[in-house]
Amino acid sequence: MSLSPPLSVSELQLLNDELLTALRSGVSLDLGLRESAQHLPGRMSFLADQLAGHLADGKGLEEALENLNPSPPTVYRVLVAAGIRGNQLEQVLARLNEFARVVGDLRESLRRAIVYPIALGVVAFLLTVLATYFCVPPLREFMADMQAVPSWPVKVVYALHDSLLWWGIGLPLVVGLACLVGLAFDWTQSGNAGAFGFLRYFPGFGRMMRNAELSRLANLLAIQTEYGIPLPESLRRCADAVAAPQLRGFCMDAADRVERGESFGESLTHSHVVPPFMKWLLSVPGSQADLARSTRQAAEIYRERTMLQAEWTARMVPVILTLGFGTTVVALYSWAMVGSLITVWERLM
Repeated sequence: MSLSPPLSVSELQLLNDELLTALRSGVSLDLGLRESAQHLPGRMSFLADQLAGHLADGKGLEEALENLNPSPPTVYRVLVAAGIRGNQLEQVLARLNEFARVVGDLRESLRRAIVYPIALGVVAFLLTVLATYFCVPPLREFMADMQAVPSWPVKVVYALHDSLLWWGIGLPLVVGLACLVGLAFDWTQSGNAGAFGFLRYFPGFGRMMRNAELSRLANLLAIQTEYGIPLPESLRRCADAVAAPQLRGFCMDAADRVERGESFGESLTHSHVVPPFMKWLLSVPGSQADLARSTRQAAEIYRERTMLQAEWTARMVPVILTLGFGTTVVALYSWAMVGSLITVWERLM
């Protein structure tokens, strides 16, 4: 069993690039890969050299990829095997390059949409904790010295200070625990815990993450059906590749139903995971070629939806956090300070 970390999308794309370059150059793959290994970074140089060694020993490309450590995903090896069988290896590698680019773009969009709002929320929370810890004690002493009766905003601020240990430490622990539970659930269900996969369980991010997974699923299914891989096998390979546990379950169930003689359209009707629009789009095709075209269209539609939602999240969530959370905290503390001054002024008058 391999102890090496699995190949990332960028590493797999780089390996695929080198295979495609070697194939198009007209030289043998082992010589082309040995040349590539001299300028590749890190472990990719070792992998290219290892793959060239397997090919030089007389192994076929499919077997050589399987013997790599770490080995590329099963769906990648299956597609390469289909390209070799159909004498379309170059076209398959080019399509896989396109798929890796699309996945990379989606991940970058999701990263931009997620990282900045989270960072802004953390900074806002820390500023609230610091303001409560440092500003409330002087206010309490001032009110006590003036023997002024605190108004309700001041009482709220006092309560926040008195319970600072509970919410200042407890709230991050609860959020962190929820994230760990989401990661653990993803891992137990699919063996895959993406960096931001747990966010699919949080309001506002769930739909965006789900659309990204639907686009990835449809893209993988389109590539496999386009190159003649049987639908049940394609669905099982998709189940290995997607991260969402519910989509993984759908792929396995649909593969079993198709093998029992149901059409793919009929298997879609039993799913509560696939959205109605995608069900309609994929239930119409009558042949595998038609299914490949429909799944490509579905992949593009859900990719565009993900990009739009990611852009909206990246732009609007920080604004909402600033106006909502920031305005509430500033207004509360301002009201408490101004109210205290007014109370003291009234006593002096």
